[in-house]
Amino acid sequence: MKKVLLLFFLIAFPTKSYSYFVETEWTIVGFVGDLVWKNPNELIGKKQSIVKHNVKGPFYNCEYGMMWSYNKYTLPDLLANPEFDILKMHEDKLNLDDDLYFVHRLSCNGVAEGDVMMNFWPFIVSDKAKNAYYIMDQGVFIFEPE
Repeated sequence: MKKVLLLFFLIAFPTKSYSYFVETEWTIVGFVGDLVWKNPNELIGKKQSIVKHNVKGPFYNCEYGMMWSYNKYTLPDLLANPEFDILKMHEDKLNLDDDLYFVHRLSCNGVAEGDVMMNFWPFIVSDKAKNAYYIMDQGVFIFEPE
């Protein structure tokens, strides 16, 4: 009977856990700052998929094996870290709030593009996963989860 009730509640009241997850399909929704290698507007609307250790998208591709680690920061600690100065510079445009942030480093240990091993860092998500951020050159790409 307990299993039936649990199943009923899971179906009747679905919830989505956003706790610093990375594995989903992310849509690029914005960019602030300067980008040297490409017009950032060409990337708006594109998807960066990180699903079941297979990653595909405009920034990072890896098949059949990926591992990642992360560091956890409060917003003040994140903005105080010199590696993330660009976030502080554009804080007013990034919709950052007082959440916890998780800075992920994704590393390909499977088949990467060409013969090089690739890292996707820093990919930053909040504990509420309203947005994710990827720092590149002198700018920040903004993602929303699907």
